[in-house]
Amino acid sequence: MLCAAAAASFLLLLQDRRAASPIPALPAAGAPPITADQIPDITQSLRAMKLVAVELRTSVQSSSRDDSFLGSINAEVNAPVILHFGVDLEQLDPARVLFSPIHHAYLIRLPPPARLAVEVLGQFEQARVSTGWLRRRASEGEHHLGIARRDLHLRAQQLTPDPEQLRQIREETRERVAELVRKITGPSSLVSVRFEDDP
Repeated sequence: MLCAAAAASFLLLLQDRRAASPIPALPAAGAPPITADQIPDITQSLRAMKLVAVELRTSVQSSSRDDSFLGSINAEVNAPVILHFGVDLEQLDPARVLFSPIHHAYLIRLPPPARLAVEVLGQFEQARVSTGWLRRRASEGEHHLGIARRDLHLRAQQLTPDPEQLRQIREETRERVAELVRKITGPSSLVSVRFEDDP
């Protein structure tokens, strides 16, 4: 789990990348086919991307409740959450980029996607407060709503992808890296992206 400062830095970097979306320059039309001698060029282009990031959108819910002889009070908050996962390409080792001249295929080996940050979209939250007959919504209701909101962020940090979501994260990362390689090697190139923990 990243500290708050590191997560904030990542989100600022992500916003800059969303605006700029840098893409490595494509080879000129009629350029010679990519060969093993050009693997350093491919590696350099991948490094230029610095980070391949994907998003997992989900939601989180929290509540705070108190029961007494004056009646019950219950506050619930639900908000969408974005979990950011990514692979750092900035220090990519050229040995992780392989080329098979026989199959004209490329194999890229990467560390698995890691969670980089958690973004709670509080501006889209849905809140509900119910109070008993002698409980005051204006004071007690808001108090428990504040507790639920604080707990919401803690619960968001504890979210983990289920197996299907994890598969989607990995597949989307593979597709993005392969798409980037094909922008350099040609759209018909065979590209296989494997992670270090793949069986």
